[in-house]
Amino acid sequence: MMNLYCRRIGRILSLLFLIPAEILSSPSNRPFSGIDRSKLQFNEQPEIVHRNERNEKLTIFELVMLGQLQNFVEDEMGIERFTDPFWVGTSFLTNLLETSRWNVKAAKRKFRKAIRQRRASASNALENEVPLDLFRSFDFEIKGLDKESCPIIILPVGQWRTYRSYVEKIKSLQVAQRLLPIYFHNEMERVLERLRNRNDSECSQLTLIADMDGYNFVHSSGVKMFLDFIRQFHISYPGLLKIAYIINSTPDFLNVAQAFKTSIPWDLRSKSFIYTDKSYWQNALLQNIVPSQLAPAYGGTNFFWE
Repeated sequence: MMNLYCRRIGRILSLLFLIPAEILSSPSNRPFSGIDRSKLQFNEQPEIVHRNERNEKLTIFELVMLGQLQNFVEDEMGIERFTDPFWVGTSFLTNLLETSRWNVKAAKRKFRKAIRQRRASASNALENEVPLDLFRSFDFEIKGLDKESCPIIILPVGQWRTYRSYVEKIKSLQVAQRLLPIYFHNEMERVLERLRNRNDSECSQLTLIADMDGYNFVHSSGVKMFLDFIRQFHISYPGLLKIAYIINSTPDFLNVAQAFKTSIPWDLRSKSFIYTDKSYWQNALLQNIVPSQLAPAYGGTNFFWE
């Protein structure tokens, strides 16, 4: 129903493009809108705007953009021959537009690129079986839900120290470089499966916790894999990240983060918060996640026993 409403609004209001966008749009309470996106956020408490509040405050200009993007996506579904309903939902497309600064052309480019990248990754996944050693070397946990029922991904990046030994074990760097993107694709599809078949009033994003505990420069390959994952994630799943908490950061990691910050897209940078002090990151996590949805190591009460 919401999809149909937005499409109709988009068609009706298209004529309004004769009016400057500044007149159509009024200040809205966007998540992280007050952040200087040229910088990294260290030990800051993010102000999270809940999804319902964001959707209720869409301006006329934003409704026009959303209607145009929905019309494009429906056409593209026929051209590209894909049927995944998740990608046409109002909630996902709103997130995509936000990460594109409400630029429809940019959102279309991201959408096309994401569909083709995921299709290529899925094809590679069918042709290559991911060995069990990868699961052991690069933990990728889906545990709990935040206050908006967004799935929580936990990446113990500081413990991703076995990349070099893994390469030595299989005796091929090229094989490792080919299998890791497939592994990350498979894991992200597991997360996406939890978001499918939700309606537009439910969460269509995820919360990420990257734990740098144990990281040092000697084992920098773990951070390289994390950055590779982030790049792949950004291309294949645009708009899916709600917020990223990078906790237990060491001076070595901070140096790496500063060095690579310009290569991190602005929408990822604006949603990423880096913490060195436990008191800061624990408060930040509990602001967005109830204790029963967090493990004790992160200030929660859930041991996730199976």
